[in-house]
Amino acid sequence: MCGITGIASSNAKISREWVEHCNNLQRHRGPDNAGYWISDDSKIILGHQRLSIIDLSNSGNQPMSDNKESIIITFNGEIYNYRELRNTLSQTGYKFKTATDTEVIIAAYKFWGIDFLEKLNGMFAIAIVDMQNKKLFLCRDRVGEKPLYYSRQKNNVYFSSELKSLLECKELDLRLSSRAVKTYFSIGYLPGSMSIVDGISKVLPGGYIEYDLNNSQLSTNVYWKLKDTFYEVEPEYDLFEEIMKSSVKSQLHADVPVGLLLSGGVDSTIVCYMAALLNKNIQTFTFTNKDSPGIDESKYASEIASYLGTAHNTIDSRDMSDINLIDIISLIDEPFSDSSFIPTYLLTKEIKKYCTVAIGGDGADELFGGYKSYQNLLKHKLLLDTIPKQFKKFLLNIINSSLPVGFKGRNYLNNLLTDIDHYRGNLIFDMKSRDQLIKLNNDELYIEDYLYSRSLKSSDKLRNLMYCDFTNYLPDDILFKTDRASMLNSLELRSPFLDKRVIQFASGMTKSNLTSRSSGKLFLKKFLKHKFPSNFNFDRKQGFSISLKNLLSQKFLREIINDMSENDPILNKKFIVKLADSLKNGYSNHERLYSIVVFHVWRRNYQIGL
Repeated sequence: MCGITGIASSNAKISREWVEHCNNLQRHRGPDNAGYWISDDSKIILGHQRLSIIDLSNSGNQPMSDNKESIIITFNGEIYNYRELRNTLSQTGYKFKTATDTEVIIAAYKFWGIDFLEKLNGMFAIAIVDMQNKKLFLCRDRVGEKPLYYSRQKNNVYFSSELKSLLECKELDLRLSSRAVKTYFSIGYLPGSMSIVDGISKVLPGGYIEYDLNNSQLSTNVYWKLKDTFYEVEPEYDLFEEIMKSSVKSQLHADVPVGLLLSGGVDSTIVCYMAALLNKNIQTFTFTNKDSPGIDESKYASEIASYLGTAHNTIDSRDMSDINLIDIISLIDEPFSDSSFIPTYLLTKEIKKYCTVAIGGDGADELFGGYKSYQNLLKHKLLLDTIPKQFKKFLLNIINSSLPVGFKGRNYLNNLLTDIDHYRGNLIFDMKSRDQLIKLNNDELYIEDYLYSRSLKSSDKLRNLMYCDFTNYLPDDILFKTDRASMLNSLELRSPFLDKRVIQFASGMTKSNLTSRSSGKLFLKKFLKHKFPSNFNFDRKQGFSISLKNLLSQKFLREIINDMSENDPILNKKFIVKLADSLKNGYSNHERLYSIVVFHVWRRNYQIGL
C-alpha cells in the first residue's frame, strides 16, 4: 500500500520538483521509503511513497524496473494472487530477483501486455512506463479500492493517488466544476471519473488510461465491468465457504501484523469466521459508542470474538472525545460528506498501534443485497409500478414545495415516489432544495440522469439499483472513505468480499437469496445460521456511524456560518442560516449541514474558485 505520482510529457523536459512535493504530501500513504525514477530524456518522472507490506527489504522499493529499464512501474495496492502468477511466469523463463508482487506485475506485463490486468486479483492503482513502445498506462482495480487521479495539460499527463497533489500543480488551471458541486450536494460524493475540479479526472474502476508519448494521444479503456446479465442460479453454501476462505487466506498474507475490523454484523462476522479457521490468534477490533447506545454494536462484536476465540480489542469513543472536527475534515482532499469517515479515521488510527494491515467487510451490502433501499423497493413495488410517472412527479413537486427540508417523512415520501431507475432516493439535497442552496445557474444536468446513464436500464429495478450502488456508491463513497481514512494513518485496509471470485459468485445468485421485503443479505444470514448457535442475532443492519447531533452544536455552526461571505458566488448563506435554525424545531438537517461544513472547509483550505 503506497502513494504514487508522476508526470509524462511527449515533447518537453520536466522538473522533478512537483513529484518530490507530491511525495511529501502523500507521505502518510507510505512512510517507509521515498523513491523516484527519471527517464534519460527527462520527459518522464515517477514518484513513490512505500508502505512496506510484502518483502520488507530495500529490494521492494519503488519505482521498480526490469533489467533493461524498458518497463518501469510505480504501484499502489496488493495483488493477492501474485504467488500463483509468479509460479506461472517462472515457467516461462522469467528470473525473479525479489519476493514482491510489484515485480510480478512487471513480468506479467512483459508476457501478456496490457491484458495482464485481467489476470490480477487484488486492489491496485498502477502506472507503467513502456519505454520501448513509448507508452504510459494508468490502471485501476476492478472495483475502485485504490484511487488514481490524472490530468491532461497540453502534451503532459499528471497523475497521483490523491487529488491534493494535483491541486498543488502550478501548471494546471484549477477551477471548480459546477456540475461536480451540484453532484456533491446531491449525493455527498463524486461518482465515476468526476472530480471537484474541471480538468482533473479519476481513472474508472476496471479501466485504464493509455497515453502515447509519440503522438500525445490519450485513450480511456475498459478491461472489466460487473456483468449485466444474471444467470439466477441457486447458490451453494460449500462453494461460497471455499471461495471466501480462499479470499481471506490470501488477504491475511503479509510480512507485517494483520488485524480484523469486527462490528458484530453479518459481513465482518463472516470474514472473522473464515480468518479464525486459519488463525485462532488473529486480533480483532471494534469501536464503541457508549454515549450513543443506539449505534453501539460492541456487545455483539465481543460475543462473536469470544465464540471464535480471537484476541479482541475494544476502542472506546469516549477516549477520543477531544477530537477537533475541523482538523479531521481538513484531512479530506476532496469534498466528501459521509460522516462515518470520522469514526473510520479514529478507529484506523488506533488499530495502527497494533498492526499495519486490517481486513474489513466492505462490498457485501452491494453484492448480497444488504441495503434497506432494496427492501423498500420490493415492499413498494406494486405502488411504484402502478402510479404513472407524471403523477409521481406531480406529487413530488407538491411535497417538496410544501414540506420544509428536514421535515420528518419528507425523505421517505421522496424515496417512495421517485422513479427508482433514476436513483433519486435519499438525496442529501433534492432538486428543489439544491436550487435554494446553490446559486449556480441551472444547466439541467442533474446527477440523477448521470447515475442513470451508468445503470443497467433494465426492467429489473432491484438489479438496476444494486448495479448502480456497486458502480457508484461503493467505489466513490465506501471505498473512498476507507482508503483515505486508513491511509492517513498508514494502515492498509483490505476487503475479502471484493475478491473477483466472490463478485462472480454473488452476481449469479437468484434474487430471492439476496433480499426480501423485510430483510437483506438472506444468503449470508443463512450461511451464518449453520455456523453459529441459534442465540446469535444477525438479523439487524447497523452502519458504522457517529452522532452528528453531538458534533454540530449551535455554537460550532454559528462559527462556520459567520466565516461565510454574504456574497458567496456558490452558496446561499441565508438558506444555510435557515437550515441551522431548523434544528431548534427538531428538523433532521444535521447531515445536510455537515455537507456544507465539509465543502466550506475544503474551499477555505484550497482556495479554488469557479
